[in-house]
Amino acid sequence: MPTIERIIDHCKYKQGAEIIDAIHLYEHVKNDIKYWQPKIRQGGMICGDDYCHAFPGVIKAVNKIFKDKVQVFRKNNIYYQWAGFL
Repeated sequence: MPTIERIIDHCKYKQGAEIIDAIHLYEHVKNDIKYWQPKIRQGGMICGDDYCHAFPGVIKAVNKIFKDKVQVFRKNNIYYQWAGFL
């Protein structure tokens, strides 16, 4: 069992929000979101950063999972933060 699954298994209550910021490759971002989704209550959000062309895996995973329920915020001229809503 990956470490992230062990950590999430110890969360007894659903959270309103979670910030993920780890390896920015598509499979890793997708898995982080997938692991956290069951622990986020309805109406909550999963957030992250580096939603930019330098990290196409972040963009692909976030868009594929959240589709039209994602909001992107400008962090500076290069990098953007994102929030996916459940």
